[in-house]
Amino acid sequence: MVNIQSEVSALHEESGRLTDELRQASGLPLDAFEEVDAYEPEYSPGRDQLLRENLTSEHIKPTADIDAFLPQALDRVLSLLPRGWLDQEPETATRIDALLQRDSFLSLTKGLRVESESSPVHRLRQAIRVSRDYLEANPLYDHFAGAQLVPALVKLAMQGHCIGQVGGERDERLRNLWAGPSGQVDSTIFELLTAAACVEMGRAVDFLPATEEKSPDMRCYDPFPLVIECKRQESISKYEASEEAIMRGLFLALREAAWNKGLCGRFFLTLSVEASEIDVNDVVTKLVGQRLAPHPNRDLNYVWGVTALVPQPSFIDLPFGMRIYSPNMLQFLFGWSTDLPTWDGICCSVDNGGGPIVAEVRQPIALLWKNVSPNALKKRTWAPTNLFGSASLQVPVGEFGIIYISYVEGGRMEAADMRVKAFSLNPAVEA
Repeated sequence: MVNIQSEVSALHEESGRLTDELRQASGLPLDAFEEVDAYEPEYSPGRDQLLRENLTSEHIKPTADIDAFLPQALDRVLSLLPRGWLDQEPETATRIDALLQRDSFLSLTKGLRVESESSPVHRLRQAIRVSRDYLEANPLYDHFAGAQLVPALVKLAMQGHCIGQVGGERDERLRNLWAGPSGQVDSTIFELLTAAACVEMGRAVDFLPATEEKSPDMRCYDPFPLVIECKRQESISKYEASEEAIMRGLFLALREAAWNKGLCGRFFLTLSVEASEIDVNDVVTKLVGQRLAPHPNRDLNYVWGVTALVPQPSFIDLPFGMRIYSPNMLQFLFGWSTDLPTWDGICCSVDNGGGPIVAEVRQPIALLWKNVSPNALKKRTWAPTNLFGSASLQVPVGEFGIIYISYVEGGRMEAADMRVKAFSLNPAVEA
């Protein structure tokens, strides 16, 4: 034991010596290392903030009141725009008029609506218009788009004073919000907010000019020189979009078959194979046939998955007037939780009589679905390591770099936690 203790002490001493040499060789001021050693991140004891179940309204306290800041935020953003730019595309394209049609339906995947994420209107115009609709309580307000765009617009305006202190190509970044491609608006907002957060922490930051060669987004000058690269993942991946498209088609076939049988209710589908492998007609037949089971709400197993059905009346009174397909309506009619869904997606429709606010609905029908097959989970729970890899290549050789990655997480708990685990355990990220 004495010999072992002696060897441990020697190794500890050698480790300390090597650490000191590494710090000196880095050329960084010793104060920087002391600041890092003394840093204690804010953390809620007993709660893992990476787990999806802890990232809900119950656990996350609000940081500001949207209603209090939105009017001023809109004025600030509008003051940046060229005259007449906002009116170049129709307002109706950013509202949910289409959901009022008799044969329309709602489809969500991981809490997102594809139409809201891929609007034909320029993304900044969409953000401004849904913000106006929210502020004016317009009954056709697209709350699916507004859930992300309204807070982003408010935060961007609230950080205006910090953004104003960013140097370099700041004005070009701001100009990209309306003059750049629509698909890059979310990424540009992310870059601006990252730079503003650095300024808020007392850092001096410059936006770097875009070049044909790979280069970082900004340079930070203190506490020591480094570069920063920002990457943002698309809200809905190509695989998620293709899966959602298949489930749309399945729902339309299911709805027609259910209507022919006078059947309303919530259909539940858990796939054990990838959606592209199913026979839609077979699945629809089994789902509709669920009504004949002694207990329709109990799971029935098939080679491709599990089905269940909770029948509902064809006419339902709502407890109060609700906006069409609002979170309240989805929760009341179909048990869909917007804050923490337990399914990968939902397709649903009601006969609302053509109005945006209703107190009663007819023919409510919904398909709540999820995929638990290993292949689907692997593709659905992509970790943004590909973004990290491409971002790391934009850090010049020999420089210190910080990489910030952003992605929207609205998936069910199991899938979301798998994504975080895949990201945190990736060797390239740890390195």
